[in-house]
Formats: sequence, C-alpha cells, structure tokens
Amino acid sequence: MTLYKFKSLRNFEFVSDIICNKRFYAANFLDLNDPMEGQFYHDPDTKKEFLEEIIQGKHKIKICSFSKDYGNLLLWAHYSDSFRGICFEVEVDNLDFVEITYSPFTPIISNASTGRDYDLPRKILSVKNEAWRYEEEVRLLSNSEYITRGVKLKAIHLGLRTPEILKETISRLVPRNVSIYETQICESSNRVKVKGEYAQTRTLPASRNQ
Repeated sequence: MTLYKFKSLRNFEFVSDIICNKRFYAANFLDLNDPMEGQFYHDPDTKKEFLEEIIQGKHKIKICSFSKDYGNLLLWAHYSDSFRGICFEVEVDNLDFVEITYSPFTPIISNASTGRDYDLPRKILSVKNEAWRYEEEVRLLSNSEYITRGVKLKAIHLGLRTPEILKETISRLVPRNVSIYETQICESSNRVKVKGEYAQTRTLPASRNQ
C-alpha cells in the first residue's frame, strides 16, 4: 500500500530523523490535533472495570498517521506548513493499520458491546468526525514510540514554497534510491501533482586538503 505523510520543515530535526534513522514517530492519541480524538459515550450502567480497560487500552496504542491522498490542497496547507514543507511517499507492508471511518456520530459503549472485546480501544481510535474526511487517513498502530520496520521510503515531494536551501539540504540527506520531486498545482483539477525530479546534484562537498 502506498501512503503519504505530510511534514513541516520548521522542526527540521523531526524530518531528518525520518530520513537518517529510517523510522516514523508514533504518538499518543492525546497528542494528535483533533480534540475529540478517542472520545466515546457509554450507557450509564456500563461497568466501571470495562471503562477502565478501554481507557488504559487507548493509552497503550501509539498512532502514526498517513493519508491515501497525495494531491489534496488542504493536506498540503494544513500539514505541510502551507506548501513550505514536504510529503513522504512510503510503501507499507505487513503492518497493523486501520483505515479511518468517518462518521457524524461518536462511538457508544455499553455492557453488551464491551463483554470481552479487547479491540474496543482500537475501534474507538479508528473513528473520526466526518469533518476530517478529506484526510483519507490510514493509521499505523504500534506498541512502540517509533515504527522502524515495514515502512519503506520511496520518494520525497517538495512543496511549492519549500525554500531552496532546505531543498538542497534534503537532497544531501536522502539516499540515492529515494526520488525527490518538485510539485505544482494542476489548473484543471486544483490538485497537487508532480512537476518533475528535483535537479540538484546530490553529492557531498569535496573534502578540503588537510
């Protein structure tokens, strides 16, 4: 499955960590940008121990968010610093992932739905309000803070406004088997598309004589 992760370059250490250490950070649901993340309603008679299991289970799950959509202008604007950032293109294999379900309704938990359903925390974290539908989000779920396997970096797409000095810096960090593309907005579709490969020569500066 090909997925996309949009990143700002304001905290460049996070981007360089992905490139150099080949890993993606997975966050607690409380650290995500949706204030309604992980919320659920429950019937008044729902057993307290079931509710505690759900709450504890949610905190054990780490989330790394990607999108199935590369060209959406809102994704570039919201998550790539108004087109000043970049987008990672990755291939995901054999990992625990969920495709988000978008709904106007908050999940409701009852004694009948709890029982011994240990997947409830995962199910709750797989539902978001339909206002977020444009994200087409896919979540990689992990018990660890970083996802280090099963995600292969295929390409980096540079935003329309990415500063040239950062383009050059990224080009020196990225392995040669990872493509770097410049982007443009297609006038007919109002979507971002590949303009062409970034032309900067990816070579390290010559060492000075000692």
